[in-house]
Amino acid sequence: MATGTSQIDSLLDQLRENSRQADLMFNAHTTGQLQHHSAQGRWSATECIAHLNLSNRAYLPLLDSAIEQLLNEKVLGVGPFHLNLNARLLK
Repeated sequence: MATGTSQIDSLLDQLRENSRQADLMFNAHTTGQLQHHSAQGRWSATECIAHLNLSNRAYLPLLDSAIEQLLNEKVLGVGPFHLNLNARLLK
């Protein structure tokens, strides 16, 4: 059974891999290719990444605040932690 620390490490590894994959994609394509819409009403690759960045900027301060509050209140856990639907969607 995974510990809380190993789950966090796994999530951090996944985030790093996602960033690496985005870098590879952006470096392998031209600006025109990245801004291309495959069909009317579809998002381009750059629009998808921009949307993810904007969403993360909105959520990160809330997550930081929640983590700080839990640390101040000494609310700690050892896991394994269950991801509910919202957490899985954010992941």
